[in-house]
Amino acid sequence: MHRTNTPKYNFPSLDLLFELGKQRMSDQMDQINALDTKANFIIGSATTLLSAALVLQAVILTIQKSSSSQTTSLAHTGAINSFFYCSSLLKSGLQIIPILTFFVVYLILMVVSFFAYRLRAYQLVPDLEIAYQKYINTNPIDTKAIVFRAMVEVYKNNKSTIQRKVFWLSTAFIFLGIEAAILVLVLLVQTTC
Repeated sequence: MHRTNTPKYNFPSLDLLFELGKQRMSDQMDQINALDTKANFIIGSATTLLSAALVLQAVILTIQKSSSSQTTSLAHTGAINSFFYCSSLLKSGLQIIPILTFFVVYLILMVVSFFAYRLRAYQLVPDLEIAYQKYINTNPIDTKAIVFRAMVEVYKNNKSTIQRKVFWLSTAFIFLGIEAAILVLVLLVQTTC
């Protein structure tokens, strides 16, 4: 009689836990795809905001230059203008600082998004080559228990990688909000000065 040295497992709930584990691993991979989609959205939105800022900057500068040749400029019209005093230094600064600020925030946003979006090697269970080599002649219940234990470890390792991805995405969303707020503030100041 041939005896193997593999451990014998007797877990009544093994089938249920194994199926639940497979589903959790599948859900985890779906979550990774969803997070990558959000990172892609952030990158696209940041680029769109920067493009809008560049176009609006050009339009506002064109309007301001054409208005400065006339007797009335944008700084002397509208009710909001009474709250702002726009010196010539502020006016000249408004031509370069907004775009420079946008580029800095955009670059930070791209770096943060890169950390969220970069390629990572997620673990999967089972490694088919190892399973074939080590467990082809093992009792299926024993193999299932071993694979389930590996699933638990892989899930835990992938979870910590996903948590780092979530951190970088959350940070990127904050910078996207900052970029949008800067756009609004710059437009407000530029149209009133």
